[in-house]
Amino acid sequence: MKIILSFIALLFLSSCIPEGQETGRYQLTNEEELTIPYLAEEIVAFSYSNGFEFDLKVSSKDSKIQKSETHHAGDNYFTYETLTTTLKSNVPELTIALTVFPLAYSPLMSVEINGYFFEIDLSTPPEWEKLILGEKEYDNVYQAVSKDSDAEIIKPEKVYFSKETGIIQIIMTNDEKFTVKDEN
Repeated sequence: MKIILSFIALLFLSSCIPEGQETGRYQLTNEEELTIPYLAEEIVAFSYSNGFEFDLKVSSKDSKIQKSETHHAGDNYFTYETLTTTLKSNVPELTIALTVFPLAYSPLMSVEINGYFFEIDLSTPPEWEKLILGEKEYDNVYQAVSKDSDAEIIKPEKVYFSKETGIIQIIMTNDEKFTVKDEN
């Protein structure tokens, strides 16, 4: 009987908590969605500095609406849209997730490579107007550098990215490189 009374009391109390109100909504513009230039199911050729080539496949490209974090029941909140594109390869084993937010909400684009996180500030100018890698020239290239200082683990250390090409190069802590393959 005590359990039933406790349950009824809990239901009564939970109905008394005021529900928060949405105070703002941030949605991606068409231009912001184009920040990540990959299409669903696209295959992107890469070369590995250890002497072989491989493909990254765009396994998903999804947008979703999320609620901002609240600290108390009944707090007001805002919603924002995100667009996440995931690329995968089997050999080498790579999973890359790129997430863009509305600039009005956050200017940072999140890059996750096998569980290691990078941020690119899209509200600032790119680090390079032109960057030459191999024989190819890339325009407006952003660089993200790992803040993790553990040098004994082989992991991604730098990422080069452009809105026109996407991921251009990933440099590992042991100086191995994954570079987008020239389309020429």
